Formats: sequence, structure tokens, C-alpha cells
Amino acid sequence: MRFKTIATTLVFLISILNLHSQGKQGNMWHFGFNAGVNFNTIPPTPITSSISTSEGSASVANSVGQTLFYTDGLQIWDKNNSLMPNADGSSWNKQLSGDGSSAQSALITNNPCDTNKYYVFTTDGITCNFLGPQGQWDGLYYTVVNTSLNAGSGDIDLSYLSTQPGYVAGDNKIALIDSVQERITAATHANGTDYWVVVLRENGEFYSYLVDCNGINTTPVITKTFASPFTATQGFISISKDGTCLVVTGINSGEANMYDFDNTTGVVSNKRLLYSGSDWTWGVCFSPNDSIIYIASWFSSTIRRYDRFASNVAASEIQDNTGMFGITVIQQGPDGKLYIPDGSNLSVYNTPNNFSNPGLASAVISALSGTYYNYGLPNVFLKYYSTSENNLVQSDTNICPGGSVQLSRATPSNCYTYNWQPTTGLSNPNILNPIATLEETTTYKLIATSSCATIEKEITIEVCFTEIKIPNVFTPNGDGIDDNWTITSAPGNTVNCIIYNRWGEIIFEANEENINWTGTSKNGKTASDGTYYYVLTHSKPNNNEVVEYKGFVTLLR
Repeated sequence: MRFKTIATTLVFLISILNLHSQGKQGNMWHFGFNAGVNFNTIPPTPITSSISTSEGSASVANSVGQTLFYTDGLQIWDKNNSLMPNADGSSWNKQLSGDGSSAQSALITNNPCDTNKYYVFTTDGITCNFLGPQGQWDGLYYTVVNTSLNAGSGDIDLSYLSTQPGYVAGDNKIALIDSVQERITAATHANGTDYWVVVLRENGEFYSYLVDCNGINTTPVITKTFASPFTATQGFISISKDGTCLVVTGINSGEANMYDFDNTTGVVSNKRLLYSGSDWTWGVCFSPNDSIIYIASWFSSTIRRYDRFASNVAASEIQDNTGMFGITVIQQGPDGKLYIPDGSNLSVYNTPNNFSNPGLASAVISALSGTYYNYGLPNVFLKYYSTSENNLVQSDTNICPGGSVQLSRATPSNCYTYNWQPTTGLSNPNILNPIATLEETTTYKLIATSSCATIEKEITIEVCFTEIKIPNVFTPNGDGIDDNWTITSAPGNTVNCIIYNRWGEIIFEANEENINWTGTSKNGKTASDGTYYYVLTHSKPNNNEVVEYKGFVTLLR
């Protein structure tokens, strides 16, 4: 049956059953001297922490937002605020290799295929206070925390570490490379599952380490083209959540530079200067939608922001003279706001995606526990703020009956096999991104399976008619196929229908939610084969809209 133009809406209703749910893993911050913030409450509330550090820290929560553990880069505290037995700092073998004077002393990331295991990466740098085997340049180390150990409180997984390349017997960590600067960040891989851990060496080389279901690839991707002066080794590094833009700040040099990051290969390229001057740059983060770069200056009251997608990014600079004393860092929270430490308070950008008016508000969170320095906030793996698996499905779209839509635009991961159920209307049910061609509402379940994890998503594709279906022809011959001329509207709407013969006489008239003409005239006689003129008035009370349709329908027996 042929139809006039029909507007339909394809609505994706997504429910997620995800063994690697990460929506709240960044909800508990531990930092400074006994300070912390609980983002499970609205508004966020201060908490008391056992941590004691002037600069870098990292923390992670479980999928419902309860603290799992946190670290200053030297020691690790568990969910009970107690030191883990094999990371209590009592000896080199029970101490991590970060430092209280390292800007990004630690970074916690997940094992992509084991929900109990987490990697803790640490950096020290030129200003470190604790001197290990390499002195001030112990470099990049990692350890593995297994949250199922120590009666569920977590501890270093020495058994797992002992099977990894580079392990030294009796130690609680593994060295990856010496002489790194005090900067570390992570970027989601283009496949949406794996990720890169990125550091800068003292000589200015970028090192990108791939982490996947097989663990850490200890052979890094090295970008050697960007020399940086020795005096610029102190500062921050941050990568956009889309994994394609990298920014490095640094005191002494006073520079902030922007680079392209290839999250398929791990290569850094295309250096551009954002700022160079007497205001030493320090903290840096991206807006939640990745469109704006925010940079805090070292012990200044100034925060600069840049339009990442401007034709001249450096020229787009806007300065906020915040009036705060001695700010240094800025970090995105899980609530999509940007937080700035100001003494014993946290100030906030409430609308950080708004370049012209990001909504700076002072002392939104006050009375942080303990004495707090302004040098650091937790270094957060931003993947924890929005699960990469959320990108597996396509967003809402509009099609016509018989039209097609691709269910996903994500890049498939080699870790997973994919299966869609049912297979109705799908071009291939065993790939991540099949084409669905639909005439009616269908609920699909995506099952993505790896050797150690299963992700399930249910997607209901609901075809809702926002207009009416008007056939051009029908055949009332009793064969059960198109015997009636049926006008279908959405529930609650009404259609007034008048049908005229060639002499302008009304042969059928009705005012119903759905019209059903069987091919008989008003006097009950059978209408002749031929073409009839109709006038339809479609009333939609939900929005007080009335639409009139005029046209012809052909009756054939």
C-alpha cells in the first residue's frame, strides 16, 4: 500500500545493565589535608578524609558512589579510611613512588576487563621530597589494587603484579620509565573501551601507554618532536574527554600549549601556543562538552578560558579575575561543574559550557575539613564521569516508515563480540552498528561479550505517528487485503472525514479517532470503482493544532 508523506518519530529509550557501570566512580573526592567532597548529595557536601598532601591525589568510588580507595601517590587508604597493608608507606616495598610535591602525583584507572582490579599510576618529578632509587627522577610507576582483597577493603594485588613484565620480587609496584615530569593523564581509546595513559619525560618526549584487556602495554608510543625546557617540568596535563586534544601547562616557563592527540595511535602532534607570559600557568581542564579550555594561574586570582574550536584559539582568550586568593587548580566534578579551591572553600563555574558566561560563584562548598592548601584537587580519569558504553547506541532521530537508521556510530572493540536480539529488520545482528529498517515498534537487546565481561543494553525503538496515515488506494473485494480505506491517527486525536464523488456529492462522512471506509455510500449502496475526493480535518487537542488534508483516493475492486 502506498502512503502520502508520513512524519514519524523514532525514540530510543535506553536502559543499561552494565557490569562496568562507571557513572558514579568519580563521586568521592579525597584531597588536601583531611579534605574531601561527597558528590552523591545535592549540593555536594564536605567529608573528612585521612589523606594529607599539599598537591596531587586521586580517588575512586564504586558504581553507586561509595569510596573504594584513595591515594596521595605515596600511600593508599581504603574505603574505611585505613591504610592498605601493602601500601602503608612503612618502607620502599610498601610505598608508592609519587610525591606530595608532584602536581599530578597519582592517577587511578580501571582494568577494562576486571571490575575488582584498578591501576594506580604515580609520578614524582624535580621537586619531590622523597628520594627513591632514581633520586628526584624515579619516574612513572604503577601498582594494582584488588578491591576484593583484605576482606573486601582492598589491597595491592602482589600475586598479579608478580606475573607482570618488569616486576621486582618483594616490591609493591613496577617501574615503567624514569625521569618523567610531574604530569599524568588518561585518554579513552577510539574504540571506546581501551585507554591511553600519557606522561611527559624530563626531555619533553610524550610517552603514551596503551591499557586494554591484556593489561598495560609496557612498550610506549613515543612522540619526540616537542622539546621543552628543564624548568617547565612542573605543571599539569589534561586530555579532552573525546580523546583528541591535549593541553600542557607549566610554571617557570609560563607557557600553556595545546596539541592534537590521536587516540587511535597515541601520537601527539600539532603544537600551538595558548599563553606565554608572567602569569605562570598551572591547573587545566576542559568544559564538560570539551569545547572550552580553562587554565588557572599559579598563585594568582586569574583563570583564562579559550574557545577550543575557534580559528585562532589563543586569540579567543577571556580572563576572569576571580578575586580569590592564590588559586592554582581547576577540576571538573561529576555534576558537570568546574571546581576551584579557595582557602577552605571550593568555588565553582556553574555553567562551564557557556563560553561568554560560565557562571562563576564563590565559596559554594565551604568548611572543608582540616587545613587545606590550594595546590591540588583529585586527578580524575574522566571516563568515570560518563560510561563509554553509553556511546554504543545512536541518539534520537526521525525517519519515515520503511526508512533506515544505524543503531550505533561507535567504533567496535576487538575485545567484544556483538549480538542484537531480535534480528528483525537488521542488516547484520552480529556487528556493533547494524542498519535497522523498521515499520513498527521494536525492542532490541544488544549483548556485548568479552572473555571477562558482558554488557547488555535494551533499546526500544518506538515508532510513534505524529501525523495520520492516508492510503492512496484500497480494494474492497473481500480478499482480506486492503479491503478498507483506513485513516489512523495518534490516540486522543480526531479526524473529520468527508468523501465526495466526481459530481461533488457527499458519499461518506465520519468524525472519529480512526476512519474506516468500506467502499459504500451514505445510502448503503456499493460505491463504483473510480477516484474520489476527500477533505480531512485532523484535530490534535494536546497542542490545540488543527491540520487539513485534501486529496484523492482510488477505489478498485
